[in-house]
Amino acid sequence: MVHVSEETGTVGGWALDVATGEVVLTAGARRIYGVDRQRLTVGHWLALYHPAERSELRTTVDRAVETGAETTGSWRLRSSDGTYRRVDLEMTPVAADGEVTTVQGTVSDAAARERRDRQLRQYRDLLDSLDDAVFIIDQDRTVVDANERALANVDRTDETVGEPIMPLVEAYAADSADAAAFERALETALDDGATSPDPVEMTLAVDGARPVFDYRLSCVSTRSSAAADTPARAVAVVAREITDQAAQAAELRQLRDLFDEVERIADIGAWEYDPETDTPTNTAGARRVYGVDPEADLSLAEAFEFFHPEDRERLRDRFETCLETGEPYELDARLTRADGERRWVAACGERVQTADGHPVIRGYIQDITDEMERLDRLEQIETLFEHTQDMLFIVSHSDGSFVVERVNAAFEDATGLSTEDLQGKTPSEVFGDERGRETEETYRRCVETGDPLDYEETVSAAKLPARASPTDDGLTHWETRIAPVEADGGVDWIVGATRDVSERKRRVRALERTNERLDEFASIVSHDLHTPLSVAEGRLDLAREACENEHPQLDAVADAIDRSQALVDDLLTLVRSGETVEHAEPVSLANLAERCWDVTPTAEASLAVETDRTVAADAGQLRQLLANLFGNAVEHGGDDVTVTVGDLPDGDGFYVADDGSGIPETHRDRLFEAGHSTAEDGAGLGLRIVERIAAAHGWTVSATTSDAGGARFELTGADTAE
Repeated sequence: MVHVSEETGTVGGWALDVATGEVVLTAGARRIYGVDRQRLTVGHWLALYHPAERSELRTTVDRAVETGAETTGSWRLRSSDGTYRRVDLEMTPVAADGEVTTVQGTVSDAAARERRDRQLRQYRDLLDSLDDAVFIIDQDRTVVDANERALANVDRTDETVGEPIMPLVEAYAADSADAAAFERALETALDDGATSPDPVEMTLAVDGARPVFDYRLSCVSTRSSAAADTPARAVAVVAREITDQAAQAAELRQLRDLFDEVERIADIGAWEYDPETDTPTNTAGARRVYGVDPEADLSLAEAFEFFHPEDRERLRDRFETCLETGEPYELDARLTRADGERRWVAACGERVQTADGHPVIRGYIQDITDEMERLDRLEQIETLFEHTQDMLFIVSHSDGSFVVERVNAAFEDATGLSTEDLQGKTPSEVFGDERGRETEETYRRCVETGDPLDYEETVSAAKLPARASPTDDGLTHWETRIAPVEADGGVDWIVGATRDVSERKRRVRALERTNERLDEFASIVSHDLHTPLSVAEGRLDLAREACENEHPQLDAVADAIDRSQALVDDLLTLVRSGETVEHAEPVSLANLAERCWDVTPTAEASLAVETDRTVAADAGQLRQLLANLFGNAVEHGGDDVTVTVGDLPDGDGFYVADDGSGIPETHRDRLFEAGHSTAEDGAGLGLRIVERIAAAHGWTVSATTSDAGGARFELTGADTAE
């Protein structure tokens, strides 16, 4: 302020040399005194004042020199036009070695001071009347002035003036981050002489309240004295309470965040097109559907280009119609995102009037790919439901009650009962009280366990108007599987599939009767054939005893009898081998193989056992399997063949291998067929029996070449018995 006043002529500086009586004037002082010279004698200087006051002025100066005390006063000064005006003088004695050598002072126009005082009072009244808080911070970070609002905001008095600013800020800031932001802005303003480009928002904690203020900082310059060469920096801070605006802004941000989240969850985005400016506006959600950058600007033409060509023209026509006539539109269309991914979207638009009255098109675009895929799956399920050959039904469950909701065409064809006939009926109403209660109990068990259930049903053909029973007992047999469908934490539905197995039951019964007759026939044949073969064998022995010399013809007869007996045994085994093993037990494969080898005609052949596996098997059937494989190896591998029993590499079973001549490639496809044999006199039943026994155990048998080039039979699925 002094610097500004000096330059504008409202204040000036002077210095009196006590020893020489010379007065030195600054430029401001020369303008006030109306003289050009920088140096004046004390007499010339005094002569510039009113004659009646010169003596008093001289006395005042002498007293300041004598006492060394600062002095102020007001005297009349002659102006250039001969009139007098009042000026203020400030005198400050400067001593050296205890003696005053110089008196320094200022001269200022009293009228200008009075005007400034009035202006300052006006400025002060104006500042105190503001709703904004205003305070000044000097370069030492000290509060040098503050208006009433600034003091009232923090419930302080004038004691705030003269205190460091940052302890005050840190004491009242609700968040230390806000205080740090204020300090950074203050440092920028003081150090760089710059105005803070952005306001600092700070929440205060005052008497339980949390008002929010917007602080704007501006750098100002002052001079600490008239003789100072460089201006000092200070910062004017204007704080405006924005609590309501901050709350509104926070609510708006919350709404915007909520809107963005809704758009993200629903895969939807909003847009607006202004025909006056030909500019579309897209939300972040709309850009996300298109797959473009969240900040990207899309023109109308660019937006249309994302759509499939067939849908693009249809969408463009509807858009233009909406723009011209106001007819809203909504349609499903195919869209290719910016990343090349193809999606289904719902596109909607309508014409609305803005606040200023001109029309715009507003709408949304929503990714409905998942919904379309669900609809496709529903259509597929509906098609499957209606056209599957199994009888399907849906039963609703509520409060422990069950009613039929729907059946498919196969159910109607099989029973003559349609959805219209059954819908809303309970099982008791459909099947009668007794069977209805049983059915409801089955449904209830399915609901309680939450697991699918399988069960069989037998229905009197008389209760099924669509068909007669295909079985001999007048009954229709169903196999049904039901499963619970959960929704909202409970089972709301039961879905079921029923298959009519009456024809299968008939075939099973017929097969059982055939098997019984076949088993009976096999027993009779076995008995009737074994008896004459035994007689023939006895007569052959008598013939050998009666003949003095050996006859090759008798040996041939003996071989024929042996083959006939083996064939009868194989046929009986093949007929009586079941589909599954009913009684499996842990069997040591090594022990059984060695015992079986001991009773197998093996000539010079040898057995190598390389397993300690214990398998779950029927010991008798497994012995028959090994005997057939051993006999096959000896028959086709030669008298000195080596047979090995070992584990498969992956532990999933075992193998029987030999080092004989192997299996011809041309025979492998038919190796396990009944009646097929590579030997001229073979019956072709041995390996067929092996396959039947393996299948009855749940194993799979396959033939390959052994490491030694012979035959190798692998039995997979023969897990170790627990």
